[in-house]
Amino acid sequence: MEMVSKRCLEALAASVLFGLSSSLAVPYPAPGYAGPTPPPAFPVGFTAFNPSVTNTELLVGAPQIAEWTRIADAGDTLALSGEFLSSFTGVGAGRDTNFRVYGAGVEADALIQRLDGRQAAITLPGHLPAGTMYLMWPRNSKGSGEPVAINQTDAWWLGFNKVARGEAFSVYGRNLVLGGGVCRLYIAGYGWIASSSANPYKATFMVPGNLANGTYTVWAHNGHGGQYGWAKPLSLKVESPYSWNGRVFDVTSYGADGTDGNPDDAAIKAAIAASSADPGSTVYFPAGTYHISGPIDFRGGKKIAGAGIGATIIKPHSVYSSSPLPCIQMGSQVEMSNLTLETAASLAGSEDFVGLQNRSDIVFSKVRITGEYNTGTARTLVDTQNASRVAFNDCSFVIARDIFVGDGSQHIRFTNCTFLGIRDCNQLIAIKNSKYFDLSDSFAGNFDETDLSKSFGWCKGRWLTGTGSSPYCYIGGSESSNIMPRRHPNGSYDPAYSPDQNSGEQIMFEGLVCRFRGNPVNATANTVTFSGLTAHTHSRVVSVLSGKGMGQSRIIASLDAASGVVTLAEPWRVVPDAGSMLAIGNP
Repeated sequence: MEMVSKRCLEALAASVLFGLSSSLAVPYPAPGYAGPTPPPAFPVGFTAFNPSVTNTELLVGAPQIAEWTRIADAGDTLALSGEFLSSFTGVGAGRDTNFRVYGAGVEADALIQRLDGRQAAITLPGHLPAGTMYLMWPRNSKGSGEPVAINQTDAWWLGFNKVARGEAFSVYGRNLVLGGGVCRLYIAGYGWIASSSANPYKATFMVPGNLANGTYTVWAHNGHGGQYGWAKPLSLKVESPYSWNGRVFDVTSYGADGTDGNPDDAAIKAAIAASSADPGSTVYFPAGTYHISGPIDFRGGKKIAGAGIGATIIKPHSVYSSSPLPCIQMGSQVEMSNLTLETAASLAGSEDFVGLQNRSDIVFSKVRITGEYNTGTARTLVDTQNASRVAFNDCSFVIARDIFVGDGSQHIRFTNCTFLGIRDCNQLIAIKNSKYFDLSDSFAGNFDETDLSKSFGWCKGRWLTGTGSSPYCYIGGSESSNIMPRRHPNGSYDPAYSPDQNSGEQIMFEGLVCRFRGNPVNATANTVTFSGLTAHTHSRVVSVLSGKGMGQSRIIASLDAASGVVTLAEPWRVVPDAGSMLAIGNP
């Protein structure tokens, strides 16, 4: 009888709770606000979003959501972790909890599929409006916890972060559009602009022609969620376009001859020097093949133009003198277009072919860059270490050794490019300790697939490899064909035909290292402190593996090994405690 009475009481408590959850009279805590102040009027077409919320204080014991699935539609099941999700365990877990969901005028309870301690799986109501943002409140007998947003606009970075009027730039993130349409960007002190193209992860905009120079705070919005749908702010720097003056320095006017097969270094360097004395001018290579016998530095502040891919070729001569410097070097603020850069076996050293190290604001348009086809040392085709804002548009690459997007690189972008592997190339692009990378609308394949028994025309299969800490990478609209380790024509493995078979990954990130693991001695909303912490140069993320706050990961703003204090770039939603297990390392 006692057991029956207890169950009846529990059922009564649950019915009271769930009856309460469906009443709009119960206050729902308002989510945080990330948008501009004062809030601007929304453009026509934004979905109305008016949940019944108040700025009530969160009550002690009310459930807290730490981490959750950020993308879901009506009827989808999502995962979450949190604290105080239920006071019951076992088969009764969750009987005192519900999750209230609001979306575009409709409010309903989610279905709890499973709740186990600090984790749960729930299904959104199927009759919610589809393709919009939702707010979800966890609730128990103590009250409602802070809501979380599903399908909220989430902006991570701008590329490029420095642009000129009339130029295109992109916002990268998540949920930038829902179900098609446009993404909107609000520019503080200016107003709204609409994307020219967009998908959920990348939205491209044009800098307005009447936007004055300056650094602006911008907010993205996908048109759903009203004042709760703003992405976090980003910073955009607008500058005047670089002044190209139209004056041309033709290398043949300085003695270069694209037909005689002799080195043209002296003439090319003379044209470069003349152009460098006239910033904004162009060094022009008419149709022909121009040979160099040593490194060429094109310096900065100029255009380098040819008569077309295959028509104008610049390549090392057979008497090329080995040098530790890249064969072709670039300065900052350079545009190269309409020519071919072709390496050769005469490059006997370990130098890179094209070096962009420590340079910025470089554009390659309709340029073909080729590696060593048959003999000679396979060298890095292009090296961008510590370079920033480098764009390759409509370019093609024949690669015996990778394009290296190396340590310190930022804002390296490939658009509508072709990558062809030769000589069993290990990977076509290698990323290491860089960020803000974009590979869009491009193609990867083998240079020549006619002979499986020879490495000449094949790559091993890796289009892109990443090592170290290389966050913020966008890969979209691209495709590959047959890039994989060679095999015998009958499909069997034969060492005479096949290179390393453990190399067929199209996209591979490896070397992701956990550098520290332990319980904190203290934690606040913005910090976590450990005992025995040592300095880790590339440690970038701290994650809660178990215990209070489990499921959360935060970017590290700073790490002080002496004090053991790790400062977060963003605060915890649920602060971990001494019983939590955390890890520090590379993402």
